[in-house]
Amino acid sequence: MSKALIASLTFVGIVVLSVGFLFVNKSESPSTNTNPTTNTQTESSPATNQGKGQYVVYSEDALANAIGQRVLFFHAPWCPQCRAIEGDINSNGVPDGYTILKIDYDSSQELKQKYGVTLQTTFVKVDENGNKTADKYVAYNEPSLAALTRDYLN
Repeated sequence: MSKALIASLTFVGIVVLSVGFLFVNKSESPSTNTNPTTNTQTESSPATNQGKGQYVVYSEDALANAIGQRVLFFHAPWCPQCRAIEGDINSNGVPDGYTILKIDYDSSQELKQKYGVTLQTTFVKVDENGNKTADKYVAYNEPSLAALTRDYLN
């Protein structure tokens, strides 16, 4: 066999194995998302069932139907600080009386502009119509639910 044929077959084998690996891992990974009205697991939005508050993916409907005080969380999936805060939220739950609405930092240019958000890990309190009700809070230097609760939610 020629070296080119061996190299081609090796490449095709690696691609087939990689694609198979991705499908197996995708089918085995649990969903970490929730329906904002029922707080049950779905594939459309993240949430936690442990606190009395809610953690849902932002939409105009989710904002209008949120329970308690509404807090927007500008989250980037590539951001370690965002992942740390989200891990705390999923582990400890959202404090009673709050709904945290997760917004994709990278694709929500209009919302970032509306609220003056220039950094992921930014939180903004809003009313049911999306009007800002308090100064924004950036949790970048201390990315934890405890700091957010201590410095912004209370």
